[in-house]
Amino acid sequence: MIAPKVRPHYNRAPVVEATIDIGIEAGEPVAADQILMLSEDLKSDFPTRLPLHQLQMGFEVGPDGGPPTFSNRQENLGFRLDRPDRVLQLRTNGLSYSHLAPYSDWSTFSAEAKRYWDLYNRAIKPARAVRLAVRMINRVPLPSGDFRLDSCLNLYPTIPASLPSDVQTLGMQLQIPMRHIDESSVVILQLYGAPPVGADSQAIMLDIDFIIQKPVQIDAVFSTLNTLGDAKDDVFEACITDTIRELIS
Repeated sequence: MIAPKVRPHYNRAPVVEATIDIGIEAGEPVAADQILMLSEDLKSDFPTRLPLHQLQMGFEVGPDGGPPTFSNRQENLGFRLDRPDRVLQLRTNGLSYSHLAPYSDWSTFSAEAKRYWDLYNRAIKPARAVRLAVRMINRVPLPSGDFRLDSCLNLYPTIPASLPSDVQTLGMQLQIPMRHIDESSVVILQLYGAPPVGADSQAIMLDIDFIIQKPVQIDAVFSTLNTLGDAKDDVFEACITDTIRELIS
């Protein structure tokens, strides 16, 4: 028997938004009314409901050089359900569940997401999942005063010595295949500047998005997501140094 993963616990966890996303393939087209009925059943959990729409636009050149014709079509994808610290999207093509700050822990978050997934699964009866993702957006605090970024993070841009070091804005993205997790898994790492929040202006955003895009059997959805949940912890720990661990402990 495999022992459960021991996850580092941080009293000041820097997660500002955590999201579990499940994209599905249905045996038959999913009607918007099915999503509406499911959202009605969840009114007590989520007092606010907003429609989700997708706008499709296009044009076609007329025959014999005639004038082009334009078209647009708005498709109802489902509903966004809100409460102050959680957001649930119920769509005809899947489900997303987001945990806003203050973040609790993975076991709480994933158990909540599984409950809504089970309700969605019973109502929609998807044939399979085709995309699974776990995304953690972290607002990582930085030390006050002068410091080197490489003393805080193991992931950072290198500035050539011939250039000035006083960077005003920062944006960095890496897409890394994670075949040791799954042959189809990719992690997208983004590092970018954090907007100031009150007196806390010394921070940087570390955005970790783990994705598996392939057919996954319904009964394997959450075991696969929990594998991604373990992997995103490993990626976060690999990206930070003990300086950051002290600031968030």
